[in-house]
Amino acid sequence: MAGRRVASGPWDPGLQNERTWLAWQRTALSVLVCTLVMARLLAGHNAAAALVIAGLSTVAMLFLGLSGRHHYVRDQQRLHDGAPVSRIVLPSLLTALFLMLGSSAAIWVIITF
Repeated sequence: MAGRRVASGPWDPGLQNERTWLAWQRTALSVLVCTLVMARLLAGHNAAAALVIAGLSTVAMLFLGLSGRHHYVRDQQRLHDGAPVSRIVLPSLLTALFLMLGSSAAIWVIITF
């Protein structure tokens, strides 16, 4: 890919790709915080489950952040080239994080009540 030009500057004046990237960052960070809060609440009742939830959510957040950055750079290049962009990994991972958050909340409710 040595002959491929690198995209410089935003693709559009509305910064569509940049806003999408920032939205993914905010969403992933908020899900991580919620998951870690649930892990903290669960820690008083089942430390092993809390550690698993905290570890998995942290790893998923790191992967989501790195994957999101990769997609941002790739999409920026595709937008400049006029090629279509696609996203399937990030929504799938975010769905998994929400399921983890919901599961940990359900476990906490079952254990406490």
